[in-house]
Amino acid sequence: MIILIDAGNTRLKLGWVQPITGQREVAPLAFPYTGLDQIGAWLHDLPATPTAAFGVNVAGNAISSRISTRLAANALTINWVNSQRAALNVLNGYDKPEQLGSDRWVALLGLAQHLERTLPDNRAPAILVSFGTATT
Repeated sequence: MIILIDAGNTRLKLGWVQPITGQREVAPLAFPYTGLDQIGAWLHDLPATPTAAFGVNVAGNAISSRISTRLAANALTINWVNSQRAALNVLNGYDKPEQLGSDRWVALLGLAQHLERTLPDNRAPAILVSFGTATT
């Protein structure tokens, strides 16, 4: 089981996936950052023991540190994903790749992989629409 973490502008979202079957949680857990103490109980109640954790963070270093500490208390190390110049045949067009939020970067990578699997010969443009608290 892999833990999936989205540290957004106003709240934390937690989910999980079984990598072999693709099984997911029924509904992700979401709460404000004042509720980070919920992480331990949530991990304890999972149907299997997590083997890895991956996350995106647009909430800043202080929040990611607090999340990392809570996971470490439960024997998990989180791998924070950061925006890059290019990955998985996706090119980040920003002059400074980190200007693209890691949440949106990971969503783009997911879309690209989905399209490659479902429409391998299609090279038409695709649009990813993503709305978070900080939609401008």
